[in-house]
Amino acid sequence: MRYWTMIICKKATKFDSTNSTIQKFLTANDKCYFMGDFTLGSGYNCDADNSYNSFILNLKKKPTDPYQRYKISAMQKATSCLKAALKLSHFVSDITLVPMPSSKADEDALYDDRMLQVLLDLRQYNPKLSIEDILHTPVSRDSLHDGGQRDPDILEIKFSMRDSSPPLNNTILLVDDVITSGASFIACKRIIQRKYPDKSVKGLFLSRAVSAEPDFDFDL
Repeated sequence: MRYWTMIICKKATKFDSTNSTIQKFLTANDKCYFMGDFTLGSGYNCDADNSYNSFILNLKKKPTDPYQRYKISAMQKATSCLKAALKLSHFVSDITLVPMPSSKADEDALYDDRMLQVLLDLRQYNPKLSIEDILHTPVSRDSLHDGGQRDPDILEIKFSMRDSSPPLNNTILLVDDVITSGASFIACKRIIQRKYPDKSVKGLFLSRAVSAEPDFDFDL
């Protein structure tokens, strides 16, 4: 089993919702960007050229996993990839970075704030960067990659805004490690825009989920 492979940080690519059956909840009105591919069902041993599988699986290691050194390395790499994707000097006054919420409540032993920590590490490159942890999960639920429900309407009820109401920049960039169906992004976007209707909400993901096989049928 390969726990680690060399990852080259790639330029963020705008997601095209018209050519995927996996990110089914995204529409042409949703502005999302990704850097690499996470091949579903392939584990660590994915040989696809654009594979981020080992990187993402290490990043997603639970806090109780004994191999935390791989998670720490993946978090450092995630910071480097986001630094490469975001031209930080141009976004100080325009964008607020918001981590997607954990599936676990703050007091849960399995609560994982990896994306918040990754974003906070970006401040070593730009101390003025706007980062706000405004979303959370009040009651722990199954994570999506552990079989949780993929429905924006249900997730919209599961997620919540924190009590604080910090000032946010004009564009809010939701940041996460992988986008699968897009359900969590849509739910969080709705929640934010209810409270901040004048803000633009976009998504930036280290990877997008892709099928191990082509998602189309044809006759030979």
